[in-house]
Amino acid sequence: MPAVPVPLAQRLLPLTVALAGSAAFAVGGRARPDDGAAALWLTDRRGDSAAVVATGDSIRAAFGRADVTAAMAYHHPRVVKAFNVADSVLDGREVVAANLRATLARVQLAFVENRVERLLVEGDMAVELTRFAIRGTPRRAGDGAPFVFRGRTMVVYVRSPASPTGWASIRELIQPVTD
Repeated sequence: MPAVPVPLAQRLLPLTVALAGSAAFAVGGRARPDDGAAALWLTDRRGDSAAVVATGDSIRAAFGRADVTAAMAYHHPRVVKAFNVADSVLDGREVVAANLRATLARVQLAFVENRVERLLVEGDMAVELTRFAIRGTPRRAGDGAPFVFRGRTMVVYVRSPASPTGWASIRELIQPVTD
């Protein structure tokens, strides 16, 4: 009997539920000892967590260099990014790239904090929950004051042979965090 394809939303639901849970264990029964840092839970059976983390590192480095082409190499063609701003959803790699180009033309971005709180790798998908801070510096005088944006993001990655790390961002939800 041929396999019936499972819609992406149905495949993502168990990962999202697993991340949202507050139980202190990893799927597969391996708990990570508390070292005083944010808990990092893994279900990584093939060493994929390092590649997923490298994907995020590479995206942030490309942002810092204002290299949109390099950043987009780590994004799936059907990527969707949603911001905590009314109707602010970017749908597709070309739309995300155009938005990033426009942003980087006005502001230099530098990640000053990036703390992975949870990472779940399951098969060909991974979900990362991260707190971050980005320093923005206007490129031209009169374009506003420098700022620091603090937020939390949930990124869903999928295995992708087109990405230099083998993983590509396909969904991201970004929200501000206030202390």
